Amino acid sequence: MSVAFSKRLLWGSYLAVAALAVVFFVWQWHSVMAANRPLANAAAQHFHDEFNHAEYQEIFDQADYGFTYDKTEAELAQALMAIQTKVGTVNDSALVFIRIDRTTEGRTFITAQYKTSFTRADANETFTWVKFGNSVKLYRYRVAAGQNRR
Repeated sequence: MSVAFSKRLLWGSYLAVAALAVVFFVWQWHSVMAANRPLANAAAQHFHDEFNHAEYQEIFDQADYGFTYDKTEAELAQALMAIQTKVGTVNDSALVFIRIDRTTEGRTFITAQYKTSFTRADANETFTWVKFGNSVKLYRYRVAAGQNRR
């Protein structure tokens, strides 16, 4: 066996191992996304249902401590009422982006961004959920509304 052939065989082996590693990581990423996307979508729909019915206390009660620690139920209700006054109720939303983060403490955070159509305006909503087994709790909520419709 020549030296050139041995080097080609060695490089081919390296490339094969690298390709297998890429396939494995893509498979893992897809599995994580496939498992967490339905959780995020169901939680966003549940939030929107409660938001549309002004069930602000329920939103507060079901949220993670990371969402509620610096606000009272009344403060959250006031903030959500102000949002609802500006943009209205939710008509429809579509998932735009999802990211999964795991902390060194073993917590899993799901950040999902939605393009949401409200009765008075379109907006981008960003939810961060903390995962507990097969359920999630609201950890952070941001909404950036566009121009109001006339």
